[in-house]
Amino acid sequence: MTNRSIRTLSGFFVAFFAVLALRQAYVQIVAAPSIAARPNNPRHVLLDDFRGRILASDGTVLAHTVGSQRLYPLGAAA
Repeated sequence: MTNRSIRTLSGFFVAFFAVLALRQAYVQIVAAPSIAARPNNPRHVLLDDFRGRILASDGTVLAHTVGSQRLYPLGAAA
């Protein structure tokens, strides 16, 4: 390869990574609020997850969720 072709190839890679960096900065800085506000954002689905009760084999409640705090009737596990 000649020096000219190496410089051309190097320039291509520098330009390619510059475009990638600019696009990443745009998505993280400019577009982030609109992406987070979308109704189909999976983070909203995870926050609304209801965990339910944990029952022993005899049917006694070992743990249940009240609001966002978990209660253990038999005391803390650890």
